[in-house]
This record gives sequence, structure tokens and C-alpha cells, in this order.
Amino acid sequence: TTGSAEASSNTFERITLGVEGKPAPGWEMLVRAGPDFRHYGAETPLDLERDPVLWFVEAKVTGQLGPADRLTLWVRRMPWLASTGRTPYEDSIYDLEWSHRFDSRWSLGVGARAAHGGTEGLRAMDDWILSTRGTLSCRLDSHWSARLELQREMAESGLPGKAGREYQRSRLSLAMKWNY
Repeated sequence: TTGSAEASSNTFERITLGVEGKPAPGWEMLVRAGPDFRHYGAETPLDLERDPVLWFVEAKVTGQLGPADRLTLWVRRMPWLASTGRTPYEDSIYDLEWSHRFDSRWSLGVGARAAHGGTEGLRAMDDWILSTRGTLSCRLDSHWSARLELQREMAESGLPGKAGREYQRSRLSLAMKWNY
């Protein structure tokens, strides 16, 4: 069959094994990983492998660095279809955050994230979104809390001739939360 440049319909089975626990005092971890068995039908473009075995990985490690400091590392890598359903790609996120609690009301966080979407073939992409963020949180009373966040983000394509995919933006947000 010739395949269509617009079709990426597939079925998949994913087998995951995981481990969760506290490997040391003050540290917690959760790791899940396993193979992802895909099958693309005859209508799929010829540049895609019809029955690839890809890998799913998700891991989160959190460590208490001291009485007021916490470090969190989160990684996820998985096969994914673009929102249009036309392009399968590898979606990867790497996130690191440090937080400090000043007292029972105030805390500060600083983080960085690298997100990658990549695929090969006729619809090749090698896109990175890199961001940094800072947060200030305040517990106002037993029900209300507020969070102020500043995020700086930039995106770039690693492929030549893919103009228009790069951007830079800053975002400032204020959130109020009520717990009952």
C-alpha cells in the first residue's frame, strides 16, 4: 500500500513495571517503565515503521535536603500522537524544582523544565521548549492560600528549515486556592 501522509492511526499495548518507596530517610521515589508495542495500519505513511517497540519511562524522586528544603526531579518519556492525530513522536519532559519553606505560611520555589518532541521521517521534528520558573506561596489562613508564579519560556526547533516554530514568552500568574 502507498500510505497517506495524513494518517497515523495505531493500536498499542504497554507493559509497565514499577517500584515505589523510600530508599533513604527523607527521600521518596516512584519509577515506572516498560515497552510500548505499536502497530500502525496500512494507511500509515511508508516512512514509519509499522510495528515499532518504543519505551515508556516515568520517574519522580523527591528529597528532603533539610528541614525546610526539598528537591524534586521528574522525568517522563513516552510515545505520543500530536494533537492533530497525524504525527507520532517521542514526548520527553525533564523537570527539576527546589523549594524552601520559610515558616508555616511562606515558601519559595525555583524550577527548570526541558520538554522535547521528536520524530523522524517525512514529518521530522526536533522541538525543544525550555522554561524556568519562580514561585512564591503564602498560606493566608486555614482555608485560603495564594501563589504568585513567574515563568520564562522559549522554544526552538533543532531542524533546519523549520522557521516559525521558535518563540519566547513570559507569564506572570496569581492563583488563589480555597481548601475546605
